[in-house]
Amino acid sequence: MSTSDLRDLELLIRSRIPVIVVETHEERRTRQLFTELGLKVGRSLFEWSITDGLKRCEFDAPPMRTVSSPEEILKHIRANSFPGIYLLLDFHPYLEDPTHIRLIKEIALNYENTPNTLVMISHSLETPPEIRMHTARFELSLPDDMTLEEIIRDEAQKWSQSNHGRQVRTDRTTLDKMIRNLTGLTAIDARRLARGAIADDGAITDDDFPKVMETKYKLLDRDGALAFEYDTARFGDVGGLGNLKRWLKMRADT
Repeated sequence: MSTSDLRDLELLIRSRIPVIVVETHEERRTRQLFTELGLKVGRSLFEWSITDGLKRCEFDAPPMRTVSSPEEILKHIRANSFPGIYLLLDFHPYLEDPTHIRLIKEIALNYENTPNTLVMISHSLETPPEIRMHTARFELSLPDDMTLEEIIRDEAQKWSQSNHGRQVRTDRTTLDKMIRNLTGLTAIDARRLARGAIADDGAITDDDFPKVMETKYKLLDRDGALAFEYDTARFGDVGGLGNLKRWLKMRADT
């Protein structure tokens, strides 16, 4: 877990901001982060989804299915005088309802009396103008080199367990190169690419990098605005260049 993410998020909570928006596909990582944060700042943590209703996150309690609809959960939070952090999963479709927007605004306006924090976690969420002044956005940091190596090693261990204890073959230089190739991706995308590189032959080699980079470019440009050409041929594989290479070597030796 990124200490910088935890520190930045704690700053938002202590800044008394009523609504936090997190746009991400890494829902599990975000939930883990807020679980750690809740323990650190001493705030009760709750989670709501349209499928399960409301449940407490710190311990394995059954969900409150009577608090299942978007309107019910917002009214429940508004009426609750005990401060808490509420993770609202995939709440974006319900922000088109004026009743929901008004309830969120009332929770925000009452924050000084009851500091309940709403955290909306979704792949994409447009903040309604009525509550924009009460809202802050938070972005998960991208994994650093140490985290990327942990991801690769974790995927290698999983492959080993599924293949009768066989070890994934690589070397330090190639592993460092793989880490550099995964830089700039989210943790979930980096894990997917590392898993793919290992899965076909139980090894991380130079042969994996063209496919890794091709997939990386596609992930970084999900809207399809760019087109990349992948130069996978090596200098020595290009027809007619063998003699030129030998000539250049001879010139270098003289």
